[in-house]
Amino acid sequence: MKVVFLDIDGVLNHLGAPKSGAIYTICPLCLQRLHRIVDETAAEIVVTSSWRFSDRSMEFLADSLGGVGLTIHDSTPILPCSPMRHAEIRQWMDGKDVERFAILDDSSDAFITDVESANFQTSWENGLTDEIADEVIRYMGK
Repeated sequence: MKVVFLDIDGVLNHLGAPKSGAIYTICPLCLQRLHRIVDETAAEIVVTSSWRFSDRSMEFLADSLGGVGLTIHDSTPILPCSPMRHAEIRQWMDGKDVERFAILDDSSDAFITDVESANFQTSWENGLTDEIADEVIRYMGK
């Protein structure tokens, strides 16, 4: 299985993204780029974002992804003893047949240092760009 570990803030939304009141929503361009990654690599989406703490946020995310034909495969566990996302990602992968994975996040706390090539850092200024999407596709393979 191929997996995209997905943060939301700074990946699917960014400073210039649409807002609903004071809340950032999903940027349509970033969502299209994620769709291209999943479509071209046949990867599953696993949410690592703090959005997974809220049922309402996860419903909004599932609806947004579903609007372009994407689904959420799963989300990483919440580990109260370790606030670092990389530990949650490692625990999620434990015992699963993951052949290749990519971590999309604007913060390096999610990154797994011994597999640096799987880490793709976005920015709060731009979110998921075409260039990063292309790098992920090259790395994950078709």
